[in-house]
Amino acid sequence: LLILLREASWDENGTSVAGLSNGMSGSFLVEVHQPFRIIITNDNVLYISDIANHRVLAVHLIDSTRVNYAIGDGPEPNQYEFYFTYDVFVFNKSLYVLDHGNRKVKEMSLNGSNPTLVPYVKDLVTPICLFIDNDGNIYVSDQGVHKVFVFRPSAVPGETIAGNGTEGFTDEQLNQPASSGIRVAGNGAPGNSLEQVNSSTDVIVDQNKYMYISESGDSRITRWGPHLTCGICIAGCIGKSGVQANQLMSPHAIAFDRHGSLYVSDHGAHRVQRFQLLNYPAHGFFIDSNDAIYLADHSRKRIITWSKHSVHPERELAAHLFKYASVFVTLNGDIYFENGTAQGRIDKFPSNSEDSEFVANFSSNCYDIFIDIENRVRERIDVSLRYIFGLYADDETNN
Repeated sequence: LLILLREASWDENGTSVAGLSNGMSGSFLVEVHQPFRIIITNDNVLYISDIANHRVLAVHLIDSTRVNYAIGDGPEPNQYEFYFTYDVFVFNKSLYVLDHGNRKVKEMSLNGSNPTLVPYVKDLVTPICLFIDNDGNIYVSDQGVHKVFVFRPSAVPGETIAGNGTEGFTDEQLNQPASSGIRVAGNGAPGNSLEQVNSSTDVIVDQNKYMYISESGDSRITRWGPHLTCGICIAGCIGKSGVQANQLMSPHAIAFDRHGSLYVSDHGAHRVQRFQLLNYPAHGFFIDSNDAIYLADHSRKRIITWSKHSVHPERELAAHLFKYASVFVTLNGDIYFENGTAQGRIDKFPSNSEDSEFVANFSSNCYDIFIDIENRVRERIDVSLRYIFGLYADDETNN
């Protein structure tokens, strides 16, 4: 699940990762036309349901050397093409596409090869949104019959789990559902105050139960804390829609990458915007001789690295960190840190390795560490240091 701190904030200006920043539509690989739903994989590939181009666009967010590509290129009624791509989902290393015009769900490889129809998803009328749970059950909201269905691989036909087939506003009814649930945000009337939600089109809930809501009517993204009756605006917050970097125009979907940056499918402006997470929850950092930055992110159990002049993380190393862990990087690229699974345990990532290894134990937590290189550094100001195998550490217990 997504983990973001209560104090998380994002850049008020977005950058276009797909589509043109001026809001013009098109069909080239650098353009989109009415983007709808988006999803980001763990290897930083963004998939966009590019509705009016009848395709799914794949964008490499980090590796600029890899070429973006399109899956489908026209409204043809066969398994290789789509007729209005309304939603995309990634499950078990396969890409699922909700083919709105053909009223089908198609499964294929992540590069678009080997497409097949999902045979147990049948009898759809006006499908809008798609979701797949951990058991492979497929959920589809059907605007035409005001219902949400679940299609299980072991059962045919689908089962109605929300809505009774007639539009309305009672607890048993849905009205052209794009999703389903009970009221947890907004006061029931559309508006632009932070107590209101105006034409919500997507919602994400993080591990701390904060909700992130895309509001098409107010062209903004809001964040709602648990049990609160008022949200805060985190993107598109100037009060009017548009195509400037700090504006949105009828946003339809949101997603987060594994670094916490926010992505918005800016439907009316024919682009996908990225709003960079500003405050990484880190207690320790290190800058090496090449001006690369190393950051200890305890809350998400990782060490992140940026190379010189890079605005996007280059590496992410899974590590159980002490809450106040510092990091130290040697000239040959070894990364030292305190492992939070045992008090005073120092581990390291050897240069260019994804696997850490044990180095030493101290009697208490180490709030700072330093690696001796040819005896050029022997003491630290205002701290007492213990020395073991060329490693210096600020030892709280033994002073």
